Amino acid sequence: MARNRGAVFSLGVALSISALLLGTTSATGATVQLNASCPKVGVKSGSFVCTKVGNKLVWQVAKKVQKITFVTPKQVNASDGSFALAVSSSSKLPVLSVTRSPQICTITPTAILLTGSAGVCSLSFSQVGNSVFFPAPTLNAQVAVMGINMIDFQLPGALLLRQGTFALDGTSSSALPLTYISQTPEICSVSDKNLNLLSAGKCIVEASQTGNEQYPAATKVIRFVEISAHRVTADVQDSITGFQVKPIYVVPSDGIDHSYDIDGTLDEVLKDGTTYLKQELGLTIPIDSTADGFDVMYFQSSKPSDYFLNNAGSYKELMKESGLLDTPSLNRKEYVFFVDTKTIVGPGFCGEAGMPGISAVVAVGIEECGKKTTFFDNYASQTWVHEVFHNLGVPHVPSSCDLMFSGQPADGAPCPANQRLSIDIKRNMYVGANANGQDLLKLRVWDGYTSNQDLYADCWLSTVNGVPRSDGISYALCPTGTQSIGPFTYCWDRINSASLEERINGVWTSLGSGNSWNSPWGPRVSWQCLDATYVAPWKSLTVNTPGLRHYRWIVNGTVTEEFNIIWQN
Repeated sequence: MARNRGAVFSLGVALSISALLLGTTSATGATVQLNASCPKVGVKSGSFVCTKVGNKLVWQVAKKVQKITFVTPKQVNASDGSFALAVSSSSKLPVLSVTRSPQICTITPTAILLTGSAGVCSLSFSQVGNSVFFPAPTLNAQVAVMGINMIDFQLPGALLLRQGTFALDGTSSSALPLTYISQTPEICSVSDKNLNLLSAGKCIVEASQTGNEQYPAATKVIRFVEISAHRVTADVQDSITGFQVKPIYVVPSDGIDHSYDIDGTLDEVLKDGTTYLKQELGLTIPIDSTADGFDVMYFQSSKPSDYFLNNAGSYKELMKESGLLDTPSLNRKEYVFFVDTKTIVGPGFCGEAGMPGISAVVAVGIEECGKKTTFFDNYASQTWVHEVFHNLGVPHVPSSCDLMFSGQPADGAPCPANQRLSIDIKRNMYVGANANGQDLLKLRVWDGYTSNQDLYADCWLSTVNGVPRSDGISYALCPTGTQSIGPFTYCWDRINSASLEERINGVWTSLGSGNSWNSPWGPRVSWQCLDATYVAPWKSLTVNTPGLRHYRWIVNGTVTEEFNIIWQN
């Protein structure tokens, strides 16, 4: 009787072959001979199959068939960012996954990553097999990726009834057209893309987009605009681009409404100050205007007169109360509140402002600050220019006949009443020089120069200046161009890594690595780490298109905070 021997197969497993074996093993370790001849290709005997090798018919171990399974998700949205790679083979052997549409999707070992584009994610799966399993049939799969369909639709704070119509210019990220509906047909109606102004009141407009086979329906967006017959109670759509002073007439809750916004009083105050700037500097600061003249807004405050007469910082409270920054303009603005009280803060004060800042308060009450002076029609005329200069970063100066003199006894005797106030007459303090902290001529605020990006224009942070939005999200107002972008709240004793991300079409996208610095928003912005040993991340960004954008910092591998930047002309 022949002696049995173990046959070693290519699996590397020693198998005990039955007594039918003649005792020979092929060089592959997988070919054997049985005492029965191999009659025909394909004939099976137990776990063997008759196979032709060269000119001989031999018995080989029969391989198993395997199958690849891919679980296709029901619906995928580009905004999802990714979905699980649910693929496997019946052999349990690893599957090779390949994308045929890298512009739509890419592959990691565990997930399909979406690029944010709509289309078809085409995938191919294969398994090469081994000594036990045949190669799996290639499996091709397609996953429809629905695009991101978000609506961007805004309305100005106010429209004048006499304008008649207003063009609706909303867009969707899908580039599909929007449908508009008026929810207040007695106030306004919609025809095609035009809003028809019918009567004074709050006009509410709904924008929608139904989607198609590539894009889901967008979430409806509802906006409102105040239609004013004469008095404007919100910020009318701008007719000029870039930096401008926004005048607002404020009547205290217990005050008398003298209608200075519509009787021409504030128009004269603004013209008077503008003429003074032109005479002193040969330059003017733009005033928010419409086709009919200055765009002066009216605001009824909930604060009584005593509040403005006796409290500092009322310009911040008015910014919060008016909600002007909940729907900010795409143009940079200095908000000047002309309050109908005799003084501000206390006796002898006609104005107050942040430094630097974007808002100021000026008293226009006829009893005192609204009186005519030797060189101005109204004290408020020189005061609003003075306070805007504070907003621009100029402090008081020790020169009694200069516009920026404090007027307080501790700072010296006041200028004689018959001597006109000058604006840095020697050009050695804050005009063409920065001995007093700021050179006004280097700022991007002058008429004709508001788009000159060689001039300075810095970001303004809500958290630093104490004017939050009603939605509670941290935000900054940043002029378009190149800016240093930092965080809003935190500093670190050590930063090993930092990267800035922007949410684009619903997907967080890296903008690259950042650096660290004690003053992350730049040297002219009032934000810095209080402890000199601490630092914060910063990155230089260049944005030339105004609008709202969403950002977040990843510091030392952790998401630290999310914030908005409203980029403005």
